[in-house]
Amino acid sequence: MNAEQFHNILMIIKDSKDSNEIYQAETAYKAFREITPSDNFLQLLINEIVTKSEVQTHAIVLLRQDMDKNGTNSAIYRLSEYQIGRQIMIQLLMYLAENPNSILVQAIAIYIQSELQEKRLFQEAFQFVMQGIESQNTEVRECVTTLIQILSNVANEKLVEYQFDFLGFLNKAIEDTSDKVAFQAIKSLSMMIVQGFDLDGKSAFPPEVTGQITLAILNRISKSIQAASIDMSIKMLSAFKDAIEVEGESFIFQFNEIMTFLEQIMASDLDENLKKVAVQIFSELTEHCLQIKKMQRERIQSFMAKYIIPNLVPTEVQIQTWMESEKDFEFADNSIQEFCMECIGSSAYILGKQIVAPLIHDVIQQALQSSQWQVVIAAIIAMATGGQGMEDVINQKEVKYYTEALVKFSQHTHPKVRYEVLAALTVLSTTFATKITKYHAQIFPMLFRLHNDPVKKVAVHASTAMINFVSKLDYEETYMYLENVKEMIELCWGGNMVQQANALSLLNSLCEIVDEEDLTPLLYKFMPNVFEQFVGTMNAITSQGEFSQEENLYITSIVQLIAQAASSVTELFNDQIDQIMKNLCLIAQRSLAQTEHEIFGQTMDSMMQLADHFAGKMESYVQQLWPTFAELLQKDIYEVLSDVKHEGQTVTNDHVVAQQQAVLSFVATFCEQNPNGLKPVFDQIYQILSNKVCVGSQMAITVLLCQAELLNMSDEPIAVHNQIFRHFIDQIYPGADNLEKTVTITDLDEAHDAAQCLSCYIRHYLRAHLKHNDPNFQETAGKFFEVLSFLHAKTMELFKIQMEDVGECEEQEEKDAETEQLYDVFTDAIEAIGEAYGQFMLEFKQNIPFDLLEKFVAVASQLFAAGVESTPGISVSIVGYKMFSDIAEYMDAQVTQTVFANILDPLINYLKCKDHRIVQCTYYLLYMYVKRTLDPVIANNADILNQAIQLMNELKEDGSETALNAYDNICSYLCVSGLIAKQTVAFWGPLMDYLSQMESDSNEIEHVLYFLVEQSSSSELIQIKEQVCQVIVNLFFGKCYSHIKKHNQEIMQQIRPYLQQCGQIAQKAVTKGSDFVKKNWANFW
Repeated sequence: MNAEQFHNILMIIKDSKDSNEIYQAETAYKAFREITPSDNFLQLLINEIVTKSEVQTHAIVLLRQDMDKNGTNSAIYRLSEYQIGRQIMIQLLMYLAENPNSILVQAIAIYIQSELQEKRLFQEAFQFVMQGIESQNTEVRECVTTLIQILSNVANEKLVEYQFDFLGFLNKAIEDTSDKVAFQAIKSLSMMIVQGFDLDGKSAFPPEVTGQITLAILNRISKSIQAASIDMSIKMLSAFKDAIEVEGESFIFQFNEIMTFLEQIMASDLDENLKKVAVQIFSELTEHCLQIKKMQRERIQSFMAKYIIPNLVPTEVQIQTWMESEKDFEFADNSIQEFCMECIGSSAYILGKQIVAPLIHDVIQQALQSSQWQVVIAAIIAMATGGQGMEDVINQKEVKYYTEALVKFSQHTHPKVRYEVLAALTVLSTTFATKITKYHAQIFPMLFRLHNDPVKKVAVHASTAMINFVSKLDYEETYMYLENVKEMIELCWGGNMVQQANALSLLNSLCEIVDEEDLTPLLYKFMPNVFEQFVGTMNAITSQGEFSQEENLYITSIVQLIAQAASSVTELFNDQIDQIMKNLCLIAQRSLAQTEHEIFGQTMDSMMQLADHFAGKMESYVQQLWPTFAELLQKDIYEVLSDVKHEGQTVTNDHVVAQQQAVLSFVATFCEQNPNGLKPVFDQIYQILSNKVCVGSQMAITVLLCQAELLNMSDEPIAVHNQIFRHFIDQIYPGADNLEKTVTITDLDEAHDAAQCLSCYIRHYLRAHLKHNDPNFQETAGKFFEVLSFLHAKTMELFKIQMEDVGECEEQEEKDAETEQLYDVFTDAIEAIGEAYGQFMLEFKQNIPFDLLEKFVAVASQLFAAGVESTPGISVSIVGYKMFSDIAEYMDAQVTQTVFANILDPLINYLKCKDHRIVQCTYYLLYMYVKRTLDPVIANNADILNQAIQLMNELKEDGSETALNAYDNICSYLCVSGLIAKQTVAFWGPLMDYLSQMESDSNEIEHVLYFLVEQSSSSELIQIKEQVCQVIVNLFFGKCYSHIKKHNQEIMQQIRPYLQQCGQIAQKAVTKGSDFVKKNWANFW
């Protein structure tokens, strides 16, 4: 290739807009570059650089990229002689001395680094550096300092190998009169401090040297600020910020000096961009320097009070612009307000409640006493962002304080204050979900009032806040406001697209929490409108090119609502499901083709939800979609970049990964509900799953879940099992010859997912075995137990590791919150393992083989013996409890008594720990045991009875959800044990008072209702007929009414004649009940 041809190729790569032409040029360039020796290629490339051709910059970039990506295989190392490459680089240094070029500096730096890796020094470069720093040409000084800056960005022990005094050079450079030179020196010095720390946290520099360097950096930045060189001052400060972001602890001994410097910037009238960097430095510094937060508590609080919170306030211009626009208010990206909001949130999370909560409390108090809207807005935003950061440590008293403040602020005359109240409630409804809903009596009237606000912006946002708040409530807290909520929905229908989307989301929330009786008329009222809107949506989907953000929100909202409504009241949608599925198929295909990722994801979620109820009717539509799904699932999740700039880089296409994950999840759900639905394409599904390349454990687990469903789909499940079982197990269980493992269990969530996946496989395998009799069953069952034992051990190991990490938290409240979260995740994982074991009893029931029962009992005993001395021990023991309860449920009385003989004494003894979960599980297990065996010894045990009465009083006083669940379980036990023990009215009369206060566990309430209705005519209960009727009325028409009515027709059939028989007694009982009971009574008849 000659010089002209080469030049033309570079011109095409640089300027052409024709992708085919660019591809051909890049192909020719790469082929020429790969010729060995590379003398001709490099001669032409260097000539383009030193002659200052029109492609000079591009030529330098190509030289740099070749050395950076290919190292010793690059063209500079494939010359006919090594020395030619060295001479070329010296030639470039000489050129650089006369023609400073920052990109060329980068290329030379890569060469120097490559040479060092080969144990060769390029001393000529350092001679050039020492001469260059003395140059009168500022750009030359900047170039040599940049070169040192690039070279110094390695561990300090590596710098020694260069045999150059980096620190001496940079101390000189930082004092340079040129801000650009000093900027490069600051970048180097900052990173040298960071790189000076080894893995044990020890610095190569003594603290006094680090202090001197830090002060030199701050002093030099101050000089630039004083000289009004703002742009360079921002760059210098940003470089310093970047170093703190990487390793903030490096600067711990200079905390006070840095804080003084930041305070000077924030207190001045300097450029806002400079203050933004100062805020970021403060955030990074407080995040990394945790050791000093107690000593510097007042200084940190003072800085936040003076310089962070006041900057949360929008300007009047911003407010006016917002009032005139159609969009919701947001601070501009990278504005000081946005940085201050992030600072409050991160500081609340990192510094903890002890530092940030008192600050926010004081700010709210000041706002409550102020008439200035700026002060109030700052307090509201601080409350919302700070509350998010302290989500796990804020108590009920503080949530009440926040709520009362919001209600007060909602009456402010400034519309932006009222808007921010709603924005804060939207956030805090999620952050404090279970705590803030207690104040629905104050919040609902506020929301209804603000929905009628004269300022439209405020009124619209009220419906947004209502969505989040309502979604966290239960039915009893919501029903009394239904008329107001319906009115809000109707008003939203008449608004813009955002308001209509809010109406859809609000109705969706009601579908999740409202009783079917109240929901059905709501859907009759609103769904005609929804379907009409759906038709309009489909017209847009089939004709419109692109959707705006508001349109995307609207489409996802309507798709979500239709699926939720159809799942909640299925009978209303039997005639609509065909049209719904036709539309969802179109939306799925359109959104996939148009890369509308959010719409596609929601469509798949909605179809998954519909599959639980309409899998049969969906069959033909899913089969129509399958070719699209199959093509997507076989799409490569990796792409290799071929352009010259990123040549050879392999990246993951995150959108394809998310889409494949959504489709795999849907396929698993659909096939579980309708095993025949995709049977026509069984072979193709099998091949796709067998060849699937996965990214991360989540996708790998979902693939295994789909493979488990293959057993459910196949007419020959044992044959399929024999083909996939080894591979399936190998993905979870680390066999010695396992080279293709895709499921890496590195945390408790992954352990949980693996256990759930295995549970699904066990369930389908056992059903196949019971139908087809697998001759290898004993071996397979043994492997299941082996893998579950491994998962148990792995879960315990991961818990221990993560618990050690939590132990490093300094603040006790933070440590408590992290510990509680870890316990929850651990409990989920260990319960998933128990659920997998439970499949054996669930499928075999009383026909379980004796040797398998022995294994099951041995595991249950081992888990049960974990004890109650620790929280994780309790979680493990409870899994044992549940396994024993399965035995009591499915085995006969004799087997149950034999199995329970060794655990009854420790079971009763465990009650001494008074942990709510242990109390609940103990009395549930005792209930199952005495119900199965009719054991009079246990039923008459005075210790169990007396402890039950004492515990019920304590649990009711506690009032937490776990306490109330335990309370309800005790009530169930006392009913059945009282019957077996042949208790008198002296027992049953007081018990009725306890039973009437049950409210939490619907299963236990059903147990008690069964019992009371069946025994209502017994000689003991007939004497207290009014009391019994009162309990039945309270329980049946109370909190669990909707659940019982929908899911337990047997009780429904017993209750109606019982209430009719009671007549006036029942009506009298209703008059004594709550308003909720009265409403449900009226609906029932």
